[in-house]
Amino acid sequence: MPISGPVVHQQLLQAYQEAQHELETARGEIAAAGAELGELTEGRGDTLLDLARHYLPELTPASVEKTWYDARHWIHEILLRKQSHVAKLDGELATIASRRDLAENELATITAKLDEATLAQQSLAQTVSDSLVADVDFSSLSNRAAQAEASLQRAEANLQEIEQDSLKKLPNYENSALFMYLKKRDFATADYKHRGITRSVDQWLGRYIGYREARQSYDFLKSTPQHMREVIASDRQSLDIVLDDLEKRRDTVAQQMGLTDAIATVQSLTAQRSMWVQQLDQIQLDTQTLQSDRSRTDDSRGPYYQEAIEKFRQTLDKVDSRTLADRAKKTAEIEDDLIVARLQGLQIEMQQVNDQVSKRQQKVATLTNHLQSIGTLINRYRAAGFDTGRATFNSSLDVNSELRMARDGGANFETVWQKIRGSHRWGATAMDQITQVATHPMTQVLINAMAHAAAGAMQGQARDAGRRRASGQSRTSQRTSAPPSPSLGGGRGGGYRGGSGGGGFKNRGGF
Repeated sequence: MPISGPVVHQQLLQAYQEAQHELETARGEIAAAGAELGELTEGRGDTLLDLARHYLPELTPASVEKTWYDARHWIHEILLRKQSHVAKLDGELATIASRRDLAENELATITAKLDEATLAQQSLAQTVSDSLVADVDFSSLSNRAAQAEASLQRAEANLQEIEQDSLKKLPNYENSALFMYLKKRDFATADYKHRGITRSVDQWLGRYIGYREARQSYDFLKSTPQHMREVIASDRQSLDIVLDDLEKRRDTVAQQMGLTDAIATVQSLTAQRSMWVQQLDQIQLDTQTLQSDRSRTDDSRGPYYQEAIEKFRQTLDKVDSRTLADRAKKTAEIEDDLIVARLQGLQIEMQQVNDQVSKRQQKVATLTNHLQSIGTLINRYRAAGFDTGRATFNSSLDVNSELRMARDGGANFETVWQKIRGSHRWGATAMDQITQVATHPMTQVLINAMAHAAAGAMQGQARDAGRRRASGQSRTSQRTSAPPSPSLGGGRGGGYRGGSGGGGFKNRGGF
């Protein structure tokens, strides 16, 4: 059984929420490790202070306390700034999450209204179409439109044929020096003025190359395409007149039955939905920026860490661990050996915690990318209109499995999107199946009604006429619209048969 678009949309939202929860859990683990690392660091500082007191008896306790207090003060101040920055980012993320929830709810409400309004519009459109089909005058006009379309199609086919014929045959004439010589002299026309021997030579030359017949064919090939374009322009005007009348009747019935208002409602809701989709796109971009900033700020190897470790290094520059260990071995007391051993143990624990934090930080980076990719996927899904009730997907589509594979490296999110697109199917209405074009609803009504109102043999041409109007090809206001030539053989359905252009021309070459 197909899966509806809103169901898949909900699956994507659920996956986003789960990824967000998993990311927050991973960040909590890092925070816990950071607290442990802080305790170890504090213990190490106390141990170094004990060692300093033991090894620096020449300094007063007040002086030693002041020195180490200054170092710890700087570290503490940096940590406070980092925590303040993280808290600020968390607050902004919480605020934008609330905005996202609000936008999600508004979008869901608008989408539901749009689906309902679309169904109502489709129902009214079918009712209007049925009413037009039952109208005798509308049926008569539909048949006239179909006949005009059939004539126009024949004329267009004839024009294409004669244009190809002209392109193929005219060079035979224009490349003949003898033919063009007589043509330029206006031979065999009332404008020919030559007398005597010149006239006799020209007459002999005309008989030699069959000029009179050739000139008729040449004139036909040169003038017929333009005449046929004038015929087509006239046919388009005739079709426009009928289509204008059909549209007026459709508009009247649509207005009476409320279809015009229904279409306006759908358009308004579509615009509102587009606005909320754009807002969610921006929210997603803002969220990604904040999430990246937070990850960078809370990173154990981030900017605050670098600042703190530099200040701490400057403090510890005066104390070398090897020197401390060597000095402890040379003394008779065991107190300093115990302090150094405790210091070394703390350093090992700190390294272990740092290793754990590094692994968890990598996990946070992976989960952050996963979360942002799902957000982008949701935006593309909405922008395509897949979250509406008219969209369906194959039952084999498993969004959760595809997202897990993308997160674990077995696929990528572009592949997930392509699978979603490939599985998508629009739920076609009866009218969509008939018109098979994505046009304005009023145009669909016109095409559908004309196709059903026309006589059986003319339904195809009636549908084509409506499609021609939808594409704008029937309009002739900017085209030449002179009346057709009565002597034209390939005009209103007569059919061009060729053969009169160059077939009997004796191209005897040049002088």
